[in-house]
Amino acid sequence: ALEHDLDPANSANDAALASQEAVKDILNKMADYDQRMRGEGYPQRVAKKDVTEIQQRYFKIIQARAANEIAFFNLPKKNTIKLPLTADHSFWWFIKHCHWSVYLWLIPVLFSLLLGAFCLGLGAARNDSFLRVYDAVKSAFSPQPISAPIPPAIEHQNKNHIKK
Repeated sequence: ALEHDLDPANSANDAALASQEAVKDILNKMADYDQRMRGEGYPQRVAKKDVTEIQQRYFKIIQARAANEIAFFNLPKKNTIKLPLTADHSFWWFIKHCHWSVYLWLIPVLFSLLLGAFCLGLGAARNDSFLRVYDAVKSAFSPQPISAPIPPAIEHQNKNHIKK
């Protein structure tokens, strides 16, 4: 129904009505054959069996099936639900609760990003200008001894202490 732009509820109801008519025709033909067989060639001698109870049972089954089909079409599809990324639904929540098809898309993307970052780092390590920048940054953040000037009063005390 969805492939041909038809309403699924109308299609399911139409199919249910067609199925009910088919069941009604089949059961009536079966009752005719039964009457002929029991009458042994003289169907007027035997009463035709009442099949309305059996028809109603089949009609209930058909209606239940049609109702299930309509309910199925009205369910939202898992991939079509748009969940906002909010404080309640963070990125990691999305990763944990997403559909398996998202993982099939996400794994190669993350792998290719990591591989690209690795290749850029490897290429940068072989370049002399990057190595010079790295050495400059490394030396800027490495701990170096602090040589603070000694106040004159402490310097004078240390000289006197040494003379004794």
